[in-house]
Amino acid sequence: MSNFIVRTITGIIILACTIFLIYTGGYSLLFTITALSLVGIYELKNALKSKDYNMNLPLAYIFSAILIYFSWIDYPNIELYILSTYMMIILILTIFDIFDFKSALLQIFSILYIPLSFSAFFKLEGTFYIWLIFICAWGTDTFAYLVGSLIGKHKLIEKVSPKKSVEGAIGGIVGAAFLTFVVATIFNISNIVPLIIITIFGSLIAQLGDLTASKIKRYSNTKDFGFIFIGHGGVLDRFDSVLFVAPFIFVVTSIFLG
Repeated sequence: MSNFIVRTITGIIILACTIFLIYTGGYSLLFTITALSLVGIYELKNALKSKDYNMNLPLAYIFSAILIYFSWIDYPNIELYILSTYMMIILILTIFDIFDFKSALLQIFSILYIPLSFSAFFKLEGTFYIWLIFICAWGTDTFAYLVGSLIGKHKLIEKVSPKKSVEGAIGGIVGAAFLTFVVATIFNISNIVPLIIITIFGSLIAQLGDLTASKIKRYSNTKDFGFIFIGHGGVLDRFDSVLFVAPFIFVVTSIFLG
């Protein structure tokens, strides 16, 4: 079976599970976000261990689980207090040489990058905006791949991701915007124009998320972060753009669309 067919089948399964989880919400979404976060942290730690970054996984797991749970129950401003406490603990531990500063920064970054970003799903649960995350992230990725494969000639950032093209990047933005228009029309959403504008910026941010993950992989000489999604790699391979888009959609829709 060709890699394209395997990727397609896995992609359909991921999409079907995502739709089910978004509609179901509740404990199913909590469990999934927690699992994705813990696996993602492990993948990041595993990728960077060759560069002498030493993370304490139990500590990262404990605070990730606490952050996700209290974000899920929507306790006011709890994320700020948890992150502040976590950073204080990490910095204090550097005094006793339990962490060097490089590893301490990764310990903090891993929580900001993965579980904090994923927690935006809880803020958008039950709204149409949660679908924008996947339209911007996976819609962009799909259209960028199709357009890039057909007419891609000019390299986007070859040193970071040699297969990505300028044509593909533009195609991803246009495709995601069109997809938002179609989905918003189906759901009979009235403010389509603001959603399309948000999607355009969200698509750009999704591609930055993808390039960021590619940069980390290139820096650490890693082909894929993991193998949990057959044909797609690990959590950070499949959700790299989602991790950038989710907090963006939450912040922008909260400010401009209430």
